[in-house]
Amino acid sequence: MMQTPSNEAEFFPRGAVAFFVLMVAFFSLVWLFFYVLMIRRH
Repeated sequence: MMQTPSNEAEFFPRGAVAFFVLMVAFFSLVWLFFYVLMIRRH
């Protein structure tokens, strides 16, 4: 299933990009949670 790239120029760090996207989504959800919490508290 895993294909080896023909040369190094075609290498794309899918794992690192996926980790970065998940990290940004996680932190934005945490920020949104605290944002709504502060609005309801006010």
